[in-house]
Amino acid sequence: MANASTSHETAHKSQSVIGSIALALVIVGALNWGLIGLFDLNLVSALFGEGSLLTRIIYVLVGAAGIYALTLYPRVARSPNTENRFGSDYGPGHPNFVERRRSPQPMY
Repeated sequence: MANASTSHETAHKSQSVIGSIALALVIVGALNWGLIGLFDLNLVSALFGEGSLLTRIIYVLVGAAGIYALTLYPRVARSPNTENRFGSDYGPGHPNFVERRRSPQPMY
């Protein structure tokens, strides 16, 4: 039984590492596009050469990270940690239900 939980933990850590790398690459791509739009400066090409193999590899990795990020969207959108407008996604009676109480508004 210990092997199954260890295997699950290893898979979770692996997904976490892949997700972190994908997030970093998506940020690099977003910042590069921002620089292109604002200043006509392609930082990836400026650093690694216009059309070089390394530049193309970075673009492919950023694109792959974007596709990976798209696969994460449905999971994030339905995550139990995501609050809906009523407070918690869990209903009363569920062990993870958290009731959100609004603090009274001061009357002026």
